[in-house]
Amino acid sequence: MNPPARSVTTLVVEDSVPVRERLCALLMAEGCVQIVAEAGSVREGFLAFERFRPQAVILDIGLPDGTGLDLLRQIKKAAPLCFAIVLTGFREPVFAELARTLGADCFFHKATEFERVTETLRALALEPPMTP
Repeated sequence: MNPPARSVTTLVVEDSVPVRERLCALLMAEGCVQIVAEAGSVREGFLAFERFRPQAVILDIGLPDGTGLDLLRQIKKAAPLCFAIVLTGFREPVFAELARTLGADCFFHKATEFERVTETLRALALEPPMTP
């Protein structure tokens, strides 16, 4: 029997409201994910990150005031152990490579790997907590 999952505090940064709502609903149904904030831009995302210091972030690349990769760079500089998932519509391998170079733990495509986000956070919840 698996030990009870801990709750993974999570920030969702996605500019498309319908996509963000779908993702948050999917995550909340998991029970082991606590969404501490939602944001639709780099600026909102970083302010929410600074305020809540979540254990995990989910980042879209295309945002109205920059890119999720810009935000990823800022987050990893401030909190290297924060688990970062890039969830995007961009398929080009260069984006996955750049995201990983900047510290992304996972890179998923919205159209084909949307559900992998919940699987990944569920697995993260079963791991022992990381300490800085």
